[in-house]
Amino acid sequence: MTKKLIFSTFLSIFLLFSCSDDFVTKMEAQKFLNAEGGSVEIQESRAYKGHSASSDLDAVAFVTAFPDKKGSRLDDCQLCHTGGDVMEEGEDEALTLDQCSFCHTLALKDIEWQNVVSGAPANYYETLNPYGKAYANNRTAPSSKNTKDTIYSYAYTLKYVIGEMDSDNDKSNNNAEINADTYPGDKDSNQNQAAPKIIELDETKITKYISEHSHRQLMLMNANKQAGDEYVEYEGIKLVDLFNELENDGLLDLEGYQSITIYAADGFPATFSRDQIEKTFDGSLWYGGLGIGGTLGANGFVTYPDERIYSSYNVQEEQNIPGGLFLMLAYKRDGAKSLETGSLNAANGKLNGEGPYRVLLPQEKVGRPDRGSKSPKFDDGFDYGGKDLDHNAGRCPKSIVAIKIEPMPEDQGEFDWKYGGYKYLDEKKIFIYGHGVK
Repeated sequence: MTKKLIFSTFLSIFLLFSCSDDFVTKMEAQKFLNAEGGSVEIQESRAYKGHSASSDLDAVAFVTAFPDKKGSRLDDCQLCHTGGDVMEEGEDEALTLDQCSFCHTLALKDIEWQNVVSGAPANYYETLNPYGKAYANNRTAPSSKNTKDTIYSYAYTLKYVIGEMDSDNDKSNNNAEINADTYPGDKDSNQNQAAPKIIELDETKITKYISEHSHRQLMLMNANKQAGDEYVEYEGIKLVDLFNELENDGLLDLEGYQSITIYAADGFPATFSRDQIEKTFDGSLWYGGLGIGGTLGANGFVTYPDERIYSSYNVQEEQNIPGGLFLMLAYKRDGAKSLETGSLNAANGKLNGEGPYRVLLPQEKVGRPDRGSKSPKFDDGFDYGGKDLDHNAGRCPKSIVAIKIEPMPEDQGEFDWKYGGYKYLDEKKIFIYGHGVK
C-alpha cells in the first residue's frame, strides 16, 4: 500500500469520524468547559417535568449555563415556547393560551383539544418563540453516547452561540435579558416594566371567601393516561364568586378581562376562558359499581367517595348528577378532608399531592369513565375512549400558587412566583396578578 493511499484512507476515516454528530457534540461540550474555566457542575432544572427526556435536557442545559437562574421564572417552558390565540368550535372569540396549553393543542389535539378549529401550531417548531427558534437552529445533535456532552454542548449554544443575538429585536441581547430576568424571546418583556400589582391571598382570606360562598360538587375526574378514574366531591368556592368578591372588596376590576392562567407549584399552567369561569356545566354522568369487586370484578377501575356522600346527590345510573358543575377552587374533598399539600418528588421531579388548593374543570362534553390509554383492553364497554371522551382530570391543576388574569398589562412584568413556589404551598398562599388588579 502506497503512502498516498495510506494517507488518503486515514484522512477519509478522520473526516468521517469528525463529521459525526457525537464528535461535533463533544467538541461543542469541550468549548463550553474551556470557556467556563474547566469543570462545570450540571444543575437540575425546576421546569415542569411532564415532558420527554430530550426537552428536559434543554432545561437542564439552561440552568447549567446560567446556574443563578435555577428556580427563577426563566427556568420554565416559557423561556423558549410561546403561547397563542386559538379558535374553538362554536366560540365567537379567540382563546389566548399559555405556552404549555398552546403546545398541547398539537400534542393532544386528538384527545383534549379536538375542538380547536384554527390557530393551533402545525408542528413543534411553531410552538417556539424567537429565542427558542434561535436555539433550535443552532444547537448540535444530541450525543448517542454521553448525556453530559449533550448538556454541555447545549449550554454552549445557549450562552456562547446565541447569547449575543437579540432574538426578540428589543435592542437587548439574549444574555443581557437573561441576566436581567426578562424573557429573551418576548419583546414585550423588558427591563423598563414595573413589577406587577399583586393580590396576596393567605389561608385566612381564602377561608373567609369560601365560608361566604361555600360550594360542593360531585364530579367525574376522567384521567387520560392513568389506569383509573374517580368520582370526587370537592368543596371550595366557584372562581366566578371569588373574583366577584375581590371586585366587591376593591381589589380587582373585572371589566375587559378575557381569560386566566393558573400556575401549579411545579410549573404546570392551565388556561381558562372567561366563558368557562362564568358558565354552568352539565353534571357528570353517573356510573356506579365500576370499582374493583363491582360489576367488572377484578377489572374494576373507578374509585368512589363514601356512599353517604354520593347518595345525598340522588344519583341515577347513566344520568347527569343533579346540581350542575362549575370551574372552582377546591380545598377539601370527600367529606371535608383537606387536600394533601403538594410536595416535590425528588425521584422524578414531579408533584405529589393536590393541595392545599386545586382548580377543577368539569367535563365540557360529559361521558362515561374509561380506563387509561396504557391499560389493557377488556371489551366490556369501558376501554380507553380516546378523543371521543373528555379527559378533564389532566386539565385540573394541582397545588396552585398563582393566577394570572389576561390580558397582562403591557407596563407590568411577570410575577416571579417560582422562587417561592413550594414555600407558598406550605404557607397556603395564592397570588393573583395581571389585568384589573389594583
